[in-house]
Amino acid sequence: MNRILFYGDSNTYGYDPRSYLGGRYPASVRWTDRLMEYGKGHWEILPYGMNGRCIPQMDHDRKLLDLMLEEAGRIDLFACMLGTNDIFLTGHPDAMAVKKRMD
Repeated sequence: MNRILFYGDSNTYGYDPRSYLGGRYPASVRWTDRLMEYGKGHWEILPYGMNGRCIPQMDHDRKLLDLMLEEAGRIDLFACMLGTNDIFLTGHPDAMAVKKRMD
């Protein structure tokens, strides 16, 4: 079975914007849970989503990412689902600046 880790923000987490306290959509609605159901028996989906997550910039952030990857174990595919908050949280959105940070 292939293991796919999705490292992302609130979209990966399944954040429900109608909730004031960080609630989530039901599993039947979250795209990661729907993908788990679709790929049952073929893929193991590891949804590592967190509200407000941005592209890691500091050594501390990178160390946390390394620990998360170590905890996850063997991974066949890593998908980084970030960038939205990096653009959203700036005074002057610049997609190229976000791309450079991702590099």
